[in-house]
Amino acid sequence: MVFHSRSFDNLPTDPTATARDALNGLAVGDAFGAQFFVPDNLPALRDRQLPDAPWPWTDDTEMACSIHQLVMLRGEVDQDELAHSFAERHDFDRGYGPAMNRMLRLVRQGGNWRELAAGLFDGQGSWGNGAAMRVAPLGARYPGDPEQAARQAALSAEVTHTHPEAIAGTVAVAVAAGRAAHGRTEPVTATDLFATVLDLTPPSRVRDGIAQAHTLLDQPYIELAAHQLGNGRQVSAVDTVPFTLWCAARHLTDYQSALWATASAGGDVDTTCAIVGGIVASRVGTEGIPALWRDRTETLPAWLHGEESWDTVHTTTVANRHPCPCCGHLVHDQPRGSYQICPVCFWEDDLSQLRWPSRTGANRVSLIEAQRNVQRFGACDQRDLRFTRRPLADEPLDPLWRPIDPHQDSFEDPDDPAPWPDYQPDLYWYRPSFWRRQND
Repeated sequence: MVFHSRSFDNLPTDPTATARDALNGLAVGDAFGAQFFVPDNLPALRDRQLPDAPWPWTDDTEMACSIHQLVMLRGEVDQDELAHSFAERHDFDRGYGPAMNRMLRLVRQGGNWRELAAGLFDGQGSWGNGAAMRVAPLGARYPGDPEQAARQAALSAEVTHTHPEAIAGTVAVAVAAGRAAHGRTEPVTATDLFATVLDLTPPSRVRDGIAQAHTLLDQPYIELAAHQLGNGRQVSAVDTVPFTLWCAARHLTDYQSALWATASAGGDVDTTCAIVGGIVASRVGTEGIPALWRDRTETLPAWLHGEESWDTVHTTTVANRHPCPCCGHLVHDQPRGSYQICPVCFWEDDLSQLRWPSRTGANRVSLIEAQRNVQRFGACDQRDLRFTRRPLADEPLDPLWRPIDPHQDSFEDPDDPAPWPDYQPDLYWYRPSFWRRQND
């Protein structure tokens, strides 16, 4: 079967452009699909009316951005760096599953990602769709090298999803995105796409489902495809990837139709739309995504702009930031206690460690020890030195900041604590408003 009726002349074919287009398509698809978890928007889905703006994206996009940035900077997947990026970027409110929330939190606290990922679900590893949902931009980076797309995809999956089914699903989506991107330079049919995917996807239930999806290409009914293949309702790679490849292959040059069809099947609709959006945009480019849809979608994170390192971009003023308790630089732009990591010394902003500086918590060392380490070698912990950098010009020291001095600073017994202060800045021991000093 051939499903390509539109021409997209002069689309860029360099790997950076195809990957960025796939990321844009993934983000818009993710944000679009997420709108239909809102019951009030279901009539709009039936009538194919766009939900009102804004459309926030979810964990699908957040994790895809980490992969995209890392590969742009390093040229390939570095699993250790990717695990760190996932953990640092982890925003609890983006819709992560419970197991992933816990794993990323433990990685931030110094846990071994290999052991944590392998230990999920009683040692089976996760077979969910979370690795497949984020991988299209990685696959689109290799339009002429599907084998490399498969290898890099497997590496990206293993950081969080070690089950063979999850890895197979991730490989399949990446190869599909790469094959779709190859369609910018020569014709690629739906059958071509499936042939390459089936050739490179490891033997698995996912591959069996993809083979079944291939046999369904001649029939146009989304309900039948979802019934036979799944629609992501089980949040597994097995019931997500075959269906999304069917949707993408049937609408490979029509982003809008692809997303409406995918969303109409229900299920894990933000993830299915993210996967389909990423694959189709690999072919049609960002220009093939309706402008109105792009305008309604939340912009990609500031740290990704211009493919720059996350810690070189600031969107807030000094007046809107608060200091890192460890090094004192005004770097934090999230609420106090949000576990934001300082790019200067790599201290995680944990209120309990601010209140009890001699204890460990979110960080692997106490605040007192971390401050000494910063003075000695520039990071709160020796293992984190490679993640640090010098403070930028607009990241001055808090004028009042100083290290903890055991001769003048005393802290309460953690076994007999007083009530927490109403105003969190009162936890800063060096300020005149330090709440324990007022109470002593």
